[in-house]
Amino acid sequence: MSIRSTRPILPGYYPDPSICRVEGTFWLVNSSFEYLPGVPVHRSTDLVHWEQVGHAYTRPTALPLPGGDAGSQGTFAPTIRHHDGTFYVIVTNMGQDPLGQRIVRTTDPAAGWSDPVEVPDTPGIDPDLCWDEEGICHLSWRGVSFETGTAVSTLRSVPIDPDTGERLGEVVDLWQGTGMRDAEGPHLYRRRGWWYLLLAEGGTGVGHCVTMARARELTGPWEQHPGNPILTHRSTDHPVQATGHADLVPLDDAGWDGGRFAMVHLGIRQLEPFPGYHVNGRETFLVGVDWEGDWPVVVEDRYAEAIAARDAASTQAFTDELRGRPGPVANGDAPWDLPDRWVSPGGLARTALTRNAAGALAITAPDDDAAPRPLLATRCRDVGWRAEAELTVEPGAVVELCVYLDPDHRAAARWDGRRVVGVATSAPFEQVLGELAAEDLEAPQGRTLRLWVSAQLPESGFFGQRVPDELVLGVSMAGRDAELGRLDGRYLSTEVAGGFTGRVVGVRAIRGTATVGRFDYQPL
Repeated sequence: MSIRSTRPILPGYYPDPSICRVEGTFWLVNSSFEYLPGVPVHRSTDLVHWEQVGHAYTRPTALPLPGGDAGSQGTFAPTIRHHDGTFYVIVTNMGQDPLGQRIVRTTDPAAGWSDPVEVPDTPGIDPDLCWDEEGICHLSWRGVSFETGTAVSTLRSVPIDPDTGERLGEVVDLWQGTGMRDAEGPHLYRRRGWWYLLLAEGGTGVGHCVTMARARELTGPWEQHPGNPILTHRSTDHPVQATGHADLVPLDDAGWDGGRFAMVHLGIRQLEPFPGYHVNGRETFLVGVDWEGDWPVVVEDRYAEAIAARDAASTQAFTDELRGRPGPVANGDAPWDLPDRWVSPGGLARTALTRNAAGALAITAPDDDAAPRPLLATRCRDVGWRAEAELTVEPGAVVELCVYLDPDHRAAARWDGRRVVGVATSAPFEQVLGELAAEDLEAPQGRTLRLWVSAQLPESGFFGQRVPDELVLGVSMAGRDAELGRLDGRYLSTEVAGGFTGRVVGVRAIRGTATVGRFDYQPL
């Protein structure tokens, strides 16, 4: 009996996956929304073990983010493709005015990406690139029009030059889906004389699904897949829900004319209690695909055993000594010199991070009390985990080890110069969960302080869990842990906060400067 497919290939907040294969190596990108560096890039040779090799956007001028740390703005639904020796990533920068599509390119995704070019007059989201037999590149996207005063969405395509962004022809309307809400995430493929169009429908919640149609010409007529939707878990007890926003990839050198394929898609792992809560965002999953005649058929459990074996042999644990060469972490528009796992909402940490003469990493809050506070963070990638930060806090400084979902939903262990406080924010409310005064600590201001947070699953009762998880906030003193307080994990869930991201954890500067020595993340 095969193992049920319940494990992501990229756990944590990695939504809207897109994939391509070049000479036996697979390349994968995801949405990153308001976080910079943006659009993480991973590679693999077996679809199961993945290594991050950078981001498609590392410089603020290449990706102007709207509204500082505004939640769920920024990059929407990238697509990665390879053509004639060049990789292309196209993405929407939501909040940019005018709204449109932007393309970066490279010959080596691990070596950096070009400045972006923009495609004019393509308002909408979820862009895709596909080349036909004549070498013409077709941009497809979910177009949005506000001409009538309300947003009207239409799936569209136009030929372009991907190196310049120039439009080369007229826009055509594509298949508009099966009639479910939010037909989006289009991916076009050219196979054996047919255009295949893969869509996400049903909304990005628990009604999410994958549908497909084909046509001889982009103008139609379009013929629906007889098994639509070809992937969905809606109205089932499957532990992975909201399955959708998929992308296909051929597995051998026969390419799109071959018969061996796989598909990546997003999904959520909801925890009890009813109606279910997901906290780490939409994650990337993998399924197999067989072609039966001229239609693809999803084989959900094809990679389940390999992914389970991977997870049994390795974890997401890491310890970063955040000490390095002296000098700025990000000089002007240059990329910063931190490991790829580290990101910042709105990129605000770029101007807040420096290194002292010894190379130690320091984070400084802005002087303007009304400005957003900079956060240096990494994704939460497990159901249960613990993170600890070793901090040296200057006199008068206020710093947090913060679990963060968006600017209005977070929990933190905070040193405020007089005490360590467990504090939780779920807008418009903020609550102190517990505290320890400086005289009770062995490490007052100006000396090393170790703050920690963890996400813990509660014991199940007769009716299951009362909360999805508990966030525990604390401080370490003299080799022992002191707990400051606990928070019901629902307050930092997407179902409460909304938005498209997931939890991250990291160091947040409230006032003054703190030096970050070591950061440790361990699954529980």
